[in-house]
Amino acid sequence: RRESFYRRDAMGSTTSKDIPKISRHELASAEGICCAIDGKVYDLTRFASLHPGGEEVLREVSGTDASEEFEAAFHSENAISLMDQYCIGELVDTAEVPSPVGDSSCSDALPDPSVSSASVEPITKECCSEEPNSQQIHVKVLYGSQTGTARNFAKSLALQIGGRFEGKIRSSTAIAMDDIDPEDLSSESLIIILLSTYSEGNPAKNAEFFSNWIRDAVSDWRVDNSFLRKLRFAIFGLGNSLYSDHYNEASRNLYQWLRKLSAHPLLPPYDGDNSIERSDSGSLETDFQSFGESLLSQIELAINDPSYFPDDVEVPEVKEFEDVPENLQYEDLGDEDEQKVQDQESSLVDLEELGSVMKEQKKHKEQLVEEKKKEILREMVTPALRRNLTKQGYRIIGSHSGVKMCRWTKAMLRGRGGCYKHTFYGISSYQCMEMTPSLACANKCVFCWRHHTNPVGREWRWVMDPPEFLLEEATKNHRQLIKQMKGVPGVLPERFKEAMTIKHCALSLVGEPIMYPKIQEFLDLLHSQQISSFLVTNAQFPGQIRKIKKVTQLYVSIDASTRESLKAIDRPLFKDFWERFLDSLSALKQKNQRTVYRLTLVKAMNMDEVANYARLVARGQPSFIEIKGVTFCGSSNASNLTMENVPFHIEVRNFAQKLCEYLLDEYELACEHVHSCCIVIARKEFKIDGVWHTWINYDKFHQLLKSGAEFGPLDYVSRTPDWAVFGAKEEGFNPTDTRFVKKRKPPSERANLARLKAEKSVEESQRKTSGDKTLVYNDAKRDLEALSISNDLASNKIAR
Repeated sequence: RRESFYRRDAMGSTTSKDIPKISRHELASAEGICCAIDGKVYDLTRFASLHPGGEEVLREVSGTDASEEFEAAFHSENAISLMDQYCIGELVDTAEVPSPVGDSSCSDALPDPSVSSASVEPITKECCSEEPNSQQIHVKVLYGSQTGTARNFAKSLALQIGGRFEGKIRSSTAIAMDDIDPEDLSSESLIIILLSTYSEGNPAKNAEFFSNWIRDAVSDWRVDNSFLRKLRFAIFGLGNSLYSDHYNEASRNLYQWLRKLSAHPLLPPYDGDNSIERSDSGSLETDFQSFGESLLSQIELAINDPSYFPDDVEVPEVKEFEDVPENLQYEDLGDEDEQKVQDQESSLVDLEELGSVMKEQKKHKEQLVEEKKKEILREMVTPALRRNLTKQGYRIIGSHSGVKMCRWTKAMLRGRGGCYKHTFYGISSYQCMEMTPSLACANKCVFCWRHHTNPVGREWRWVMDPPEFLLEEATKNHRQLIKQMKGVPGVLPERFKEAMTIKHCALSLVGEPIMYPKIQEFLDLLHSQQISSFLVTNAQFPGQIRKIKKVTQLYVSIDASTRESLKAIDRPLFKDFWERFLDSLSALKQKNQRTVYRLTLVKAMNMDEVANYARLVARGQPSFIEIKGVTFCGSSNASNLTMENVPFHIEVRNFAQKLCEYLLDEYELACEHVHSCCIVIARKEFKIDGVWHTWINYDKFHQLLKSGAEFGPLDYVSRTPDWAVFGAKEEGFNPTDTRFVKKRKPPSERANLARLKAEKSVEESQRKTSGDKTLVYNDAKRDLEALSISNDLASNKIAR
């Protein structure tokens, strides 16, 4: 194909006349590294060795439409201009591929290039059809996708169906559920539905209208219950069984509603489980593969049976057991009628008994499945998950851990300033390793950096790697990432050399580090190598917090201050998430070490709850309170956050000042890092002789730890430099480094208006006064102390 069709004109570009049409099936089965971008097919085999990301990145998209991946990545103009020489054809749907070149008999049947592939009608001329058959069907694969998984599955399945049954079906197309009118389903022959269940059992956003229309049609007396009598369908649900109350609820409901409208299922409903440890097959991808195999076999049988897709289907009347009609209630029944009623009652009793037996059998089967699952431990990171996280820059360690180089590590290596931990606590950002021993988490926060590509879980149920292996591999991979900075313009040689010695470890990359059963052993290994530890937890595992011994600094994420807002923002797996949250804060108070509340402010979601935050501070009484504006990580269907939810620094500062008004007896504004939109409030005991001591004496910490003596948070403090203190002209930027400001486009009019609105809002809030706010904090403390005394008395009474 390349030899016969790849011709170039005098200008060196491929002429549109000579570009061959390549079907998606041909693309999927092409040799070498071929992919489609914006409707053109490229053979990148020769380019693989030159690609900056390496051959593996290209192989991941080989055989697919990589338009989205291409758009998401950065490409220089030079790279884009070079693409033309690798173009080998134009991507079209299977049904659009014209007759072989040289055969002009079908020239009038060629598709109009101005019409999109999704809307082109299949060729219907007899000379183009291998097997003229009036029964040929158009298979539509509908998808309701929130994060893109169902969409990718649908595209893959449509290609498989089109390739396997080419010539036997008219076409196979993947269509979003919001792009199809449910009223048109009555004229369809076969649809495959891939539907994900999102929050609270609701379907994905782009499937809401479709699902609601089908639901309403079931109860609408104007819609005939045989409305979908000609339709055959199959449905695959995408969910997570850890959310047991709503597991695949959207797909299961839709299956029942379609059945009530007389649609005929090809298969029973399939449940795809994204919970690695609970899934019968081990992963969502394997569940889908099993569904696909069964579906293809069923379609094969259906196509070979001419009666399977008749022009009309007789719908048998559905009879249910009913009470005696009202007009017969007061009439005498004859013997024959009485016998019929008795037979009906007898049948009803039999069915009730049968239902009871079936429930017992189902319960027994579920118990056996659970016992079997307990015997099998799977790896947390599936191949698909590994690919996703690797694309995001992670180095996956073993089966459940990861390491990644922070952007502030790169910046400080080049002398362009450090992170907020450098400003607040004195770490060397270029000597800090960011990693996690557990990629799994118990929440699905709306502002998750990873857009929920990491696994979730309520307990550890995976294969476990030893802590020695994790630390060895983490340090090795981190140093390899540092080495990649060699030769980068601006990297300071002395810092590059020092960066090979890791001094700090931020256990906050992604997931829930405290879930790792051997987290204490891992921390001990860090400390034995003179590496300080910054451990972050999401406040859902109070028991583990109590078990943790000394940490250089222990964090708890406080994403909201009420049950309702915490559920909306964190979307936790645990049903008792609020009780766990509060208990975690109480556990933090019992730790005689440096503790931190990390507040992430999301505009229009959790910034109006200052008094409630003060009550939470009273419960845990942390050493420090970090207040940070949410970081916008790009648009994602998994979250409805936009740039409008990101607060300006002036708003974060105002929130911190208002919170301090509640905590004036014990807390005060200490430091700020304007670049990170972050402020820290500290307990007043860290202000020694009028000077802040928020920095850490790391050598002293390791000495105290090695001595085995009991010590507290004030025993290893160090003086905070003046440039790091709140209100300093440097705004938290170390003056020994060079501030680097990227050339950016000037702010848009909309951005300027948003800033002005924020400044005006801050001015108005500062003018408002509401009495002595410290009463809220002090009252909360007294209430908690009274509750503690009451609990102690109750415990003593039980003991006696």
